Amino acid sequence: MAIEAPACHGHTAGGFGSAGLATMAQPATPVLAPVDYTALNELITLLREAQTAFDLGLEDLVMVLTIMVGNVQRWHRATQPSYTMSLIPMSQSAVSRATGLARETARRRVQRLHQRGLVALDRRGAVTLDPHFARSFIDHKALRRLLALTDQGE
Repeated sequence: MAIEAPACHGHTAGGFGSAGLATMAQPATPVLAPVDYTALNELITLLREAQTAFDLGLEDLVMVLTIMVGNVQRWHRATQPSYTMSLIPMSQSAVSRATGLARETARRRVQRLHQRGLVALDRRGAVTLDPHFARSFIDHKALRRLLALTDQGE
C-alpha cells in the first residue's frame, strides 16, 4: 500500500505522479519484544529511583552514568579483562563529547559532582566515579534489575 503525499510547491516532475503527488512506501510498524518494554520501564525506574536515592538532578545523573560507562569501556573491550583492573579515568573533554554538553558546562558539572564526593579527579583533571559512590550506585536495586534484563535480552 502506498501513502500519497502532497507535492511541494506544485512540482509534478521527478518522481511525482501525474497528479503532483509523491508515493512513498508505508513504514513498517516497529515491534518491541516484551523484554524491550520491560527494559525501558526499568531504565525509567532506575532514573527516578537513583535521582531520589542519590539526590541527583536528571542531568547530573546522566553525567554520572556517562562517567561510569567511560570508566569501564576500555576495561570491557580488553581481550582478557581482569577484575583487578581499576577504573580508567575519562577526560572532561570526553565527558563533554559523550553528553553533548559544551566543554565549560561539562567541566562545571564535573566540579560540582567532585565537590559532592561523587567523582574523583586525577592530577590531569580526568574523572572517575568515587569508589564508594560507584559501589553504592552499582549495588542499587534498580540498576541490578536493569542489568539483569540486559542479560536476558542477549
